[in-house]
Amino acid sequence: MAAIALAATLGQPAWARAGNTPDPARVVAQAPAPAITMQQAITKATAAVPGGRVIEIDLDREKGRVIWEALVESSKGRFEIYVDATTGEILKKEPDN
Repeated sequence: MAAIALAATLGQPAWARAGNTPDPARVVAQAPAPAITMQQAITKATAAVPGGRVIEIDLDREKGRVIWEALVESSKGRFEIYVDATTGEILKKEPDN
């Protein structure tokens, strides 16, 4: 039985073996400072939506990457724009319904 329990825990992160789930906000807070500043992310996000303006922006983590998540409003609607906080690459642009 002990061998089965040991095999089941191998490959899991220490926090999972301890029964703890990390708080995503804490993980982002512990990440190194982003290379792309908030102002640079705002510039990238507004460039992705012509005539748009950022009405909300948050630093977050998505699929292991630290990202700036911006909500951009324009005459064509609202869009969620994800900007990689390390490279400045636009990762996602989608309508916010």
